[in-house]
Amino acid sequence: MNDFLTAARATAGDPDSANWVDEVRSLELRRIREFLPPAGRVLDFGAGAGQQALRMRELGFEVAAVDLASSPHLEKRVFDVATYDGITLPFPDHYFDVVMSSNVLEHVRDLPTTLRELQRVLKPDGTMLHVLPSSTWRLWSTFAEFVAAPRNALRGVLRGPFGKCSGMARWRWILSQLSWLGRPFLFRPHGEYGSAISELWTFSQRAWRRRFAASDFCVVRTMPLTLWYTGEILLGARLPVHCRTRMSSWLGSATILYVIRARRGQVDR
Repeated sequence: MNDFLTAARATAGDPDSANWVDEVRSLELRRIREFLPPAGRVLDFGAGAGQQALRMRELGFEVAAVDLASSPHLEKRVFDVATYDGITLPFPDHYFDVVMSSNVLEHVRDLPTTLRELQRVLKPDGTMLHVLPSSTWRLWSTFAEFVAAPRNALRGVLRGPFGKCSGMARWRWILSQLSWLGRPFLFRPHGEYGSAISELWTFSQRAWRRRFAASDFCVVRTMPLTLWYTGEILLGARLPVHCRTRMSSWLGSATILYVIRARRGQVDR
């Protein structure tokens, strides 16, 4: 059944959805612009295809981008994204003025080690910015999976085997697409741990503050990025950004910006 699920997941990505996600990430980047210095070196950690790194270079920053070699987004790179082993970043100590990530840290298994490595390459007076999904994003995304499952199954069945699955027998392909119908009931986590249910509190601001504090970091400031959206790209570009901005005031912002700094002992290590 794993083969069927793998084939099913392939139908989730389409160019329109990818373009809309890029638009959202660009908007979120504009909203954190006030926390960036006028110029300097920026590390985009977990950069994927490098869309945000490209935008930051257009803003005049000297940008380096890095991701794991296993990232599925690297095939569509629009920026020179370096790969690393997930442990040691290929940069010298105290090299960057800013380290930032967007929807990445929830996928990191060993957060304390990763944060220490990010701090190593950051200048002592540098800024660390992390955009993370919120509890309300998790709530609405869980509901969205139930709405999207029939759509995904039908879309996959009508589309037929494609890409790496193009040689699959039609009946096997259909079975793989019907597996979408059961996926919402698995309550699979978006991040590395727990379930979609437990992420309702592990994605909260209080939980992230506690997590950062356990790694000797303090949260200097948090800021909702005032944009409402869900997983599964429901409505996508059909719901304008200005509407999503207004909706975030009563449905909650999908992402939260965390500005963090190492405590003094961590900086001196």
